Amino acid sequence: MSTPIPHLWLPYTQMQTMTPPLRAVRTAGTRIILDDGRDLIDAVSSWWTACHGYNHPHIIMAMEKQLHNMPHVMFGGLVHEPAERLAARLATILPKPLNRVFFADSGSVAVEVAMKMAVQYRLNRGDSGRTRFLSFRDGYHGDTLAAMSVTDPDEGMHALFKGYLPEQVIAPIPRDKASTTEFHHLLEIYRHEIAGVIVEPLVQCAGGMKMHGPETLKIIAEAAHDAGAALICDEIAVNFGRAGSLFAHTQANIAPDIICLGKALTGGAMGVSEVLVSCGLSGMAYAALAGQPMTFVGPTGLTLAFTAALYQWCTFMSLPFLPMYAWVGCWTSLMLVVASMANASGLIRYCTRFTEDVFNALLAFNFLSEALRSLATEFVDASRGFLAFDTALITAWLCQTTAAFRNKRYLSAGAREAVSDFGPAAVIVGVTAVSLLPAVQRLGDFARLSMPSTFGLSGGRELFVNMLALPAHFRWFAAFPAVFLAVLFFLDQNITVRTVNSPSNNLKKGAAYHLDLATLGLLTGGASVVDPSSSELNG
Repeated sequence: MSTPIPHLWLPYTQMQTMTPPLRAVRTAGTRIILDDGRDLIDAVSSWWTACHGYNHPHIIMAMEKQLHNMPHVMFGGLVHEPAERLAARLATILPKPLNRVFFADSGSVAVEVAMKMAVQYRLNRGDSGRTRFLSFRDGYHGDTLAAMSVTDPDEGMHALFKGYLPEQVIAPIPRDKASTTEFHHLLEIYRHEIAGVIVEPLVQCAGGMKMHGPETLKIIAEAAHDAGAALICDEIAVNFGRAGSLFAHTQANIAPDIICLGKALTGGAMGVSEVLVSCGLSGMAYAALAGQPMTFVGPTGLTLAFTAALYQWCTFMSLPFLPMYAWVGCWTSLMLVVASMANASGLIRYCTRFTEDVFNALLAFNFLSEALRSLATEFVDASRGFLAFDTALITAWLCQTTAAFRNKRYLSAGAREAVSDFGPAAVIVGVTAVSLLPAVQRLGDFARLSMPSTFGLSGGRELFVNMLALPAHFRWFAAFPAVFLAVLFFLDQNITVRTVNSPSNNLKKGAAYHLDLATLGLLTGGASVVDPSSSELNG
């Protein structure tokens, strides 16, 4: 029987009897377009690899830049900055014991390297008898020989290659009392032969999407530690958020000896640090140039929703997001400046108290929901969750107490005003400092913001956005979404300024609606061109 593709040998396929495969001609976002025009939704993300969808503009731009500079250089006596940067970022976000990175060619090779490391560790200690591994039924770790040997013996390829593959110890996942007993029994019998225990944390993907909880993973980790075996977490399919946390094993509050990463590792995203820096610098400029004495800086929920919608549209149209975002920002800047020159802020007098209250309620709800969501994610581990909750309550109570200190009878009037003005910020700094004390850290693991070890733009981007990368007709089209963003900025800015200038606040500096709007417009344009994270600033 002839095959429809005579020169290709597909994986997991009997080529003589196979059904003719579908022919893909193009990808866009989450979709694969076939040669007959049909549009498929790729629900498996190209075997869990395309975590940010196909044709991601950030990834394409980074790849194009790297190809021009250096497509590939071996590590034989050489090293290069992209590898060093990626290794440093991984070391920053992984648990502290995991601070060395070995780059391999594929997931299967990564598992092979991890197994070699575990065996070499035993050999270096003079323990030559520990060369086997304990793995789990329904597991899958790759198609190379050693990786295949720790894969499920029934659904994998053991039967076909029996006698050729290394013989490993295959145990059940300890989900219940019987399986836990069998797992401990096997580990005890072979403990003097086993160099490592390898597991897919939380989800055995290729084995049929078999799930197990963090408590199961903790049992495996503790047993491996007691047996003196290296714990290898194969997170190639579940890393970088697929299991609900950045790394699946962190939900069990354990630290593996070796972790294998891949698939989603080749994706990319906009760095949070860039947004923070952009907003901070823009906030200082706004405070210096605008008329209002008070500002809060950063994108609001509606602004983020607009940005997300624009990004999805760019992905669907296979357009580079950053240039489109920059053009939208420039058009928005122009519209806001024109609005300030046309006395458009005068329209805010038609805004009622009800409108102000609704707007302020939306802002409060946004901040409150984000805070509660952040707290809720900590309750994956109960002790860590309650520690975070108690810390948040104490911090909130101290901030509220110091903010209201001006109404107390203690100290002088000037001292009370100083405590009220600077107390909340001092409380946050103080609680953070206390949480870093060794005695406090022993109480539990505080969630902390991961900070990069080096300062720079994510993905190796240039400081200025290449605005010419956007086709000419889309540069003009960017004016249409800019209208919506300009209206959003206009309402947000003016309603916030009106709220700040309420007579109850007893401000000593008058309103400057038009100046503030013009300043916002100019800063929006500058941030759009210089940095992708153009920020919204409110008086």
